[in-house]
Amino acid sequence: MLPRAWFLNILSFLFADERDRVQKKTFTKWVNKHLINAHRHVTDLYEDLRDGHNLISLLEVLSGETLPREKGRMRFHKLQNVQIALDFLRHRQVKLVNIRNDDIADGNPKLTLGLIWTIILHFQVSSSVSVGRGVVYGRYCNIVWLQPENPSYFESGHKTGH
Repeated sequence: MLPRAWFLNILSFLFADERDRVQKKTFTKWVNKHLINAHRHVTDLYEDLRDGHNLISLLEVLSGETLPREKGRMRFHKLQNVQIALDFLRHRQVKLVNIRNDDIADGNPKLTLGLIWTIILHFQVSSSVSVGRGVVYGRYCNIVWLQPENPSYFESGHKTGH
């Protein structure tokens, strides 16, 4: 008989792999939704962000600002482009934990997903949305999004958690 801990480790590994696959697919769609405005497209999130050009274009579309970029194709240019993107985010007080330019330039899956998630949180979830008579910020957007569709559920559901 196999030990319970071993079995749980295997399950954890399998679910983590599936979670990463789903996140990669979802984040790729989100990135492409915005990159269409820059006439760019990402096929493989890990590979297509490595040179920094798509990352810089994404940040330009999201922020409305123009960023400098290196035009060469050597590793140094790729690292520099990714660094430009990371510095831009840090300048905007986006907290980047343990994400370095070489992690993205090397196509590190976990850190690339982490970077895109951080960008989503900053530019999508943290932004304010005008709703009715007021403004709702970030974390409450999902509640506001549900409320018009099902107001009675909102009244009872948010108090009881059901």
